[in-house]
Amino acid sequence: MRVVAIDQGTTSTRGFVLDETGSGEIVCTRKHLQLYPKPGWVEHNPNELLVHVRQCLDAAGAVDAIGIDNQGESCLAWDASTGEAISTVIVWQDRRTEATIKRLKADGAQELTMDRAGLPLDPYFSASKLAWILEHIPTARELHAKGQLRLGTTDAFFIERLTGNFVTDITTASRTSLLNLKTGQWDNDLCDLFGIPIETLPEIRPTIGEFGTVNLAGREVPLTASAVDQQASLYGHGCYRPGDTKITFGTGAFALALTGDSLVRPSDKRLLLTIAWQRRLSMHWTAVFIVLAQLLTGQSPLVCLQALMRLTSLKHHLRSAGISFLCQR
Repeated sequence: MRVVAIDQGTTSTRGFVLDETGSGEIVCTRKHLQLYPKPGWVEHNPNELLVHVRQCLDAAGAVDAIGIDNQGESCLAWDASTGEAISTVIVWQDRRTEATIKRLKADGAQELTMDRAGLPLDPYFSASKLAWILEHIPTARELHAKGQLRLGTTDAFFIERLTGNFVTDITTASRTSLLNLKTGQWDNDLCDLFGIPIETLPEIRPTIGEFGTVNLAGREVPLTASAVDQQASLYGHGCYRPGDTKITFGTGAFALALTGDSLVRPSDKRLLLTIAWQRRLSMHWTAVFIVLAQLLTGQSPLVCLQALMRLTSLKHHLRSAGISFLCQR
């Protein structure tokens, strides 16, 4: 058996093929443009990302199953009838909705988001970004009036374009501020808070299961796993038991610790509660929770510093001071 995992990250898309012996290799890497139209705004071209996902799938050759991870909170809007994006991808780093978040906090709305979604009010999460699209892109309102608007995170866009199914997984849904952690479904009150029509959001499915099939070289290959990149990394590093913890440095820096099946809210308000994945117990899927600490700029400053090192004598001075850097991308 051969499987391909697609890592659609903030700065690049990669395809990793694993065979039945347990050995694997990266078969494709594609970097994409970072768009900064205004101070505090960060965007990606959704069509460029989709092309890169497809190129990495094609580079894998004959495979028996597909898995894909995504950026998490990055989101967009598209036309249900054509599949074409009507917005750019608003990236998780984007801060354009700070004024909206400030107003909601002043109104006391954070109590609701913390209670239902386990997340504070912040432009980082998808909800206020999706609300911005509805407010500022007339086509989004026109499509909604016709019942043809899709709103979602990037995984839902990729999966629908690849398989025809408008779905997301529960880990990604938990990063929007629109998911009720207790029910595992979209929350009507949270959607009303942000002005998001609940009917425009994708169906939520377990992290592992049936997401549809993708046509690769004339073969229909099942897409059987979808998750946020940080949760996928947690599982990939062998963290399965409560207390298991993983720290990764990428574009951001993230520390995740499993807490188990119980929804236990952290006493430290700097820690966020979210969903790691679901596991099957008897005939039911049960959420497995994590607490999360994050720094939104982790590797990026190191990348800039590495570039400076190539152009200046900074590297020599740092080494003289006993400082060295290891930066994996």
